[in-house]
Amino acid sequence: MKQQKQHFKRCAAAAGAMLLLSSRGAVSAESATDPIAETREHVKQVQQLAEKLYEENLAALGSRNGGFSWDTEGKRRSWTYYNGIMTDAYLMMDDCLPISVRTYPAVNAFYNANIIRTDSGAAVDTTGNTDNYYRENEVDSIPPVRAMFDLLRSNIPTEDEREKYTQMILRVYDLMEHHYPTVDGTDGNFCHKHGNVSSSWITYPVALDGLYMATPFFTELANAVEDGIIDGTDAAIEPDQLYAEAAARMCWIGTHLYDAETGLYHHGWGPEAGVNGQYWLRAVGWYAAALADVISMLPERFSAERAALIAVETQLFDGMLQYQDAETGMWYNVINRDGTLRRSSNYNLLESSGTVLIAYAMLKSYTEGWIGSEYCEAGLRAFNGTVQTQLDEDGLHNVYLSSGVGTTAESYLTNGYRVNEAKGVGPLMMAACFAYRAALRYNQDTLPPAGDADTDGTVQLADLVLLHKWLLAEPGLTLPCWYAADADQNGALNAADLTLLKRRLLAE
Repeated sequence: MKQQKQHFKRCAAAAGAMLLLSSRGAVSAESATDPIAETREHVKQVQQLAEKLYEENLAALGSRNGGFSWDTEGKRRSWTYYNGIMTDAYLMMDDCLPISVRTYPAVNAFYNANIIRTDSGAAVDTTGNTDNYYRENEVDSIPPVRAMFDLLRSNIPTEDEREKYTQMILRVYDLMEHHYPTVDGTDGNFCHKHGNVSSSWITYPVALDGLYMATPFFTELANAVEDGIIDGTDAAIEPDQLYAEAAARMCWIGTHLYDAETGLYHHGWGPEAGVNGQYWLRAVGWYAAALADVISMLPERFSAERAALIAVETQLFDGMLQYQDAETGMWYNVINRDGTLRRSSNYNLLESSGTVLIAYAMLKSYTEGWIGSEYCEAGLRAFNGTVQTQLDEDGLHNVYLSSGVGTTAESYLTNGYRVNEAKGVGPLMMAACFAYRAALRYNQDTLPPAGDADTDGTVQLADLVLLHKWLLAEPGLTLPCWYAADADQNGALNAADLTLLKRRLLAE
């Protein structure tokens, strides 16, 4: 959750009945005229998709062999960056949007199954799948580590599991800080991949998406050391050094991969080749998400660095606003080209994963007070438009599969589009965590009062009844936004909130 409030504790947990959309874009009469209701309904639809996929993949979460339905690349291994995005997104949703199942235990089982103790610390287990290992030559191996910070902040892992997770985190830190190659002249930016890799990664070793894969890990580690979650003494971890290095890497990219003529960010850069000349949506989305996360995690004493990153973020958003589709609020896979661009049978489509990554960055930064309302409006259009046009009973559509660093627009249409691909579903869940709160602030200029469980603007008996039912884990019941129901504002939902609500209502 990256310094979100401590995850809540439920009195019980039960799987809710799945209420799937009957057709893509189905909305209620209320939401057609009420922007807050529209966003609330779309968030519920994302929650329902998340629950459905959770139930489908529960067995795979306890194994090393992968087999996740969201893995449309079919790699059949657990330790991939997109599985890490999914576990991180589930914990984020568990914290922000209470759903009818608690995902912390299953995510913990995933990491317990995939990490083993070794003589030298901890490692990704290859016993069950010899291809399931931590690839030390690519930054894409880092994202699965991030959910372990949230697990360590919770009461879920055992002491043995906590020690394993801590050792794994410190192993990755040591690898990246002391052994992994950086690109000269880039303020410490890492090679996206190195060693026996394709020529494009040698020519363009710095890639936008790599900033999300690597940089937030360091700010999360700095937070964890400062909060006493991880002891960084033996590893000589200096949080202020990690914060400064993360900000410098992000700002270098903000200057050197930006194209003033288009207002967009190039996907790749190399010391001899320069920029690759192409603008791939998901790469820009990953960079935007990294900016939002790092901005959020910097302490107040780094206000100058935060201001510099906010300037980069708004520059990125300003450029993207020029290309946002007026009808759907989405963006094209190759941002500066329209739907007539194609390679073979693959057309340049309005693409889901990159769109919701941009939405996540806009909505998170607006909710936290770093950027203006014009970006919230764009983020809500992107989130709601994606759910309205791309989410139906089959799942999330138009998620582009994958791409390296290309030098032509057509090279970003080599692979096709998928349904319920992790790289789209995970960011959609992330965006949903901030969409409703952003919609409330944008449309009402205030957030619901503490204890307003149904978020109708008042605290009354209906809120008490709703919270009571939720605490009893009534099947299929969800809360519009958990922080509104948190009557005592301590970051946990439990019987204490119910008692406080009763006292308030009796006193009126």
